[in-house]
Amino acid sequence: MPVSVAGQEITALGFVEGNIRLAFVRTNKDWEPSCFFAGQDRAMLLSDDSECAGKIMAWPWQVVDAKGRYTMLGPLIPIKHHYVSEAGLTAFTLPPGTELKFDQSAAPRHTWMGKSAPPLLAVPSGTHVKRIQSEPGKSPEQNIRTQLIEQYFTKDRVFYTCGPAPDYTVHKRPANLSDVLVKPVRRFQGKTTFYEVSLNLPKDSQCDVVDTESELMAVKGDQIVNLTKPFRDQGGAFSTSLTLFDGFLVSTENVQDTIFILFVGGYNRDGYALVDSALNIKAVSMWGYH
Repeated sequence: MPVSVAGQEITALGFVEGNIRLAFVRTNKDWEPSCFFAGQDRAMLLSDDSECAGKIMAWPWQVVDAKGRYTMLGPLIPIKHHYVSEAGLTAFTLPPGTELKFDQSAAPRHTWMGKSAPPLLAVPSGTHVKRIQSEPGKSPEQNIRTQLIEQYFTKDRVFYTCGPAPDYTVHKRPANLSDVLVKPVRRFQGKTTFYEVSLNLPKDSQCDVVDTESELMAVKGDQIVNLTKPFRDQGGAFSTSLTLFDGFLVSTENVQDTIFILFVGGYNRDGYALVDSALNIKAVSMWGYH
């Protein structure tokens, strides 16, 4: 049985990053950021709502490994947070002789702290998580490609190159259609396909910092959504980027949701975004390091 309080069913979604980082909570209303994400210079509870903090923290939890196997844990143990980068972290203990194995064969997650294996999922007892069947994405049809590029150019794009040593003179010009690369990422059961749209910069560029301005977009039927658009920095030197983690079916006794989890990364920040089956961003959990 999932957690329930006063007739309201509650579940949550965490990510194992050494400790468990609580990222999202699901009530009868909808998904929202975990009650353990808030604050500017210090990490604080989003609210003192005991319905969220008390019940979810005290409930037995389970970790789902890369092969879909469940490992039961005891109740989570809050870690005293001093910085936003520690927001949402909780300690846990494994049964004797148990070891969690991360999927080292998967493409690494690129974070502000460096490369790491993709995290494992953690959910309260009574909640089940299943990966949605997927396959490598294929190049889009021409009309879809055209619309993806049109979405990309709702923001002005500048194409940078650098001259040779020792001057490394920077050259820039407005980007055009031929400068754009559309890379298929993955196609999920239910006909949702993710694409990375970016500038096709030269691989031998001499620039110290070259931003391809990669943006993650999703296509479902005639619906095309630029998921990166809400995360763009306004006038910042570095943009915030999104990459796809995976798609999941999350179910409890009364609720069944198809969701997609995205990694959020950028200058001084990491995090997660949760997208529903209609390609709406439902919740975001992010933290900084400075």
